[in-house]
Amino acid sequence: MPEYSIHAGTVDDIRPDSGEWLVIDLGFAQKSKSCGVLRANTNSDDLMLENHTFTTMQEIVLETVSFSGNPLNLLLEAPLSVAFTKEGNPTHRKTDRRGPNERRDWYSGPGAAVLLSATYLLRAMSHTNLYRDVRLFEGFKSFKRTPSSHLSDAKALWQIVRHRDRSAITAPNDLQATASDTIVSAFAVAGMDFGIPPVIMA
Repeated sequence: MPEYSIHAGTVDDIRPDSGEWLVIDLGFAQKSKSCGVLRANTNSDDLMLENHTFTTMQEIVLETVSFSGNPLNLLLEAPLSVAFTKEGNPTHRKTDRRGPNERRDWYSGPGAAVLLSATYLLRAMSHTNLYRDVRLFEGFKSFKRTPSSHLSDAKALWQIVRHRDRSAITAPNDLQATASDTIVSAFAVAGMDFGIPPVIMA
């Protein structure tokens, strides 16, 4: 039986025909349907788009990886890598800020909340028997000028993939805010080093 894994995808994998896609605007709420889930197959017009609670969303992901098939491209709107200064203190990545007043650092506020959500999801996946490879991609839908929904955020990220908009993609080696910073998998501290995925910004 082949050995499957969860690992960072590459910039070249960001295209609609590279496998099945699950695009998830992650949330972590007690009762509300805070996760927007978009499922797309190679036929990019065939979309499933639904809001779910964290538990239901996780069940969908675990069921998806339990069936054999093409690689699953899992695009999560949450920090999947983290940055530290040369002194070892947390710092922002290049994608976390836009101008002096627009910031969503991975280690505080909403960034930290969805990072926690992603950690629980990926821990559950790592304890599941995989029947396909899972490629991870980070989505970033922030700096919003008008309010948006979980579903519209997931759909906006999918449009970047669908149209292969390279201008909206930041490669792993371009994430450092300064040259002396260190970028690592957000989950390495928990013993789950999946590598550093590219960031898709919508």
